[in-house]
Amino acid sequence: LTRKTKSEYGRTAHSMVLISNYFGHLQLNEITPRLIEEYIAWRKQRLTRGKAISNRTVNIDLIYLSQCFKQAIEWDFLEKNPCKKVKKLKENKNRIRFFSSDEINQLFDRANPYVKRFLIVGLLTGMRLNELLSLKLSNIDIPGNVIHSVNDHSFQTKNGRNRDIPISSYLSTYLQVFMKTWVHPRTFEISGRSLAQSEYLFCKKNGTPIKSFKTAYNALLRTANIQNATIHTMRHTFASHLVMKGVGIRTIQELLGHSSISVTEMYSHLSAGFKKQEIDLLNFGETI
Repeated sequence: LTRKTKSEYGRTAHSMVLISNYFGHLQLNEITPRLIEEYIAWRKQRLTRGKAISNRTVNIDLIYLSQCFKQAIEWDFLEKNPCKKVKKLKENKNRIRFFSSDEINQLFDRANPYVKRFLIVGLLTGMRLNELLSLKLSNIDIPGNVIHSVNDHSFQTKNGRNRDIPISSYLSTYLQVFMKTWVHPRTFEISGRSLAQSEYLFCKKNGTPIKSFKTAYNALLRTANIQNATIHTMRHTFASHLVMKGVGIRTIQELLGHSSISVTEMYSHLSAGFKKQEIDLLNFGETI
């Protein structure tokens, strides 16, 4: 837990309290796959803010529980991990909302210069919201074609790990302009960056980082008549379009900075239709 960020710590701590309360009266070797299955059933019956919890949330609990058993095995307190005999719940793979190519074109056509910068960087890097808002000019390495997402006193990544995000040639052209200029959020006037504006890519006139661009973003969605989308949809769009272009899940995991491949696998179903197109090419002509 000590290696996790504040938000991730809170999520993990909540799960561990539930797990501890449920299994706390038992010895480690008394926790069987059947008891874990009973925990799953109990967990599914609990409500969060009046709503049933998702299968994904329960599966995350199982991941944390399994990690505990793995640690117990390393410390020679246990020989086998009972979680290995428990199947995870089926997750809804169709819940991912991402922008289609047509929607992306609509957004760019209608975006003002201020919000357009967020769109370009968000869609072409897959960065999380807090990564975008905390992005410093000093961490954008144009010659090296990489953005360094670095933990420091003012920012921490979701899993507490530094990561490098590749800069495409297309994005590099834009970033070189963005790093030299600043856009007024209301008048959209573009000017050269002042000394105060030389720390953060997305900043206010006085140079302090922008806390949110949600208002401008949502206004753009309404103008483009695009529904059921959030700021996080840009991240889903980045990953989804890469998968549909044939990029492997392992690579997507690294690009998104996911600590577990199981999180990234939510995108894997998107390649099914494209695999069908590829396999249709295999007909051996008239030989069969």
